[in-house]
Amino acid sequence: MKAVVLNEIGGVLELREVATPRPGKSQVLIKVESSGVNFAESQMRQGVYPVIPDTPVILGAEVAGVVEQVGEDADADLLGKRVVAVLFATGGNGGYAEYAVASVDEVIPIPDNVSYDDALAIPVQGLTAYFLLTEAAKISGTDTVLIHAAAGGVGSIAIQLAKILGIGKVFAGASSTFKLDLAKSLGADVLVNYSDPDWMQQMQTVTDGQGVSVILSSGTSDIVKQSFNLLAPYGRFVVYGSLDILSSSFGPDQVMQMVFNNQSLTGFYIGAYTAIPGNFKRAANYLLHLVSSGALKIVTSSRYELKDAQQAHEDMANRKTVGKVVLAVNGN
Repeated sequence: MKAVVLNEIGGVLELREVATPRPGKSQVLIKVESSGVNFAESQMRQGVYPVIPDTPVILGAEVAGVVEQVGEDADADLLGKRVVAVLFATGGNGGYAEYAVASVDEVIPIPDNVSYDDALAIPVQGLTAYFLLTEAAKISGTDTVLIHAAAGGVGSIAIQLAKILGIGKVFAGASSTFKLDLAKSLGADVLVNYSDPDWMQQMQTVTDGQGVSVILSSGTSDIVKQSFNLLAPYGRFVVYGSLDILSSSFGPDQVMQMVFNNQSLTGFYIGAYTAIPGNFKRAANYLLHLVSSGALKIVTSSRYELKDAQQAHEDMANRKTVGKVVLAVNGN
């Protein structure tokens, strides 16, 4: 089969012929139609992610396609089914390929009216947005939320879920007019262009100096620190998907602010939530139902051929992508 291989950390992604994997116990073999690309994989390739895979490696943690084989103890009814899957249980890699092996516990049937590309956004970006709002931030109807990287895979879904879940007002942050227009089309109430030098003052003005009760941040360290000053009393600041927080100059002033304003700073890792028995399939099925019904729109305008995986990584790093980044596989 054809697969995109990383031969060494810091190197480039290359399309090669490799052996087709075989499903083991409680696993299925999926003929991949679409494969997801995530920022974490770009960081792995560069050697700046907390977990660095051994090389050579086929990156990619999520796929959508058709079940072609089932292993021992796997449900034979899955044969021929359109599914979306994450590959965490089988090592978290292997998705940039024509075939991939997944654990049956991480395979979800796709509704007939949902495309492979749309389904692909659910296991990582969709579940991240869902658990960020419902578990990490513990949102309620009286909350106002600022969502950074609003045109990205997580942000574009989080805007819509926030409205579906009844949040009072959604502020969308992005770095260009194009991305903010997209956020508005998805339901954002207030648009924040943080490439403007006075974006903080704009936020203070539009919130009457009150700030917001929830901030979802995956931005750069400067934006992280600046945003913290917009947090209202009793507010929750949730950091996810970015290592830049490590270079932020958080110190006694920020701790003092949290203490005297009863605020919280929370880290988020999706694996801690999907590892809870039943959580993955329950939440994924809920989100797929929203997509199937038309209530949740998936943005998948950043689409590449399998051979162009390296370009996809570079465009993502340079903020040229919007929504879910997809590799088209097997002629899809």
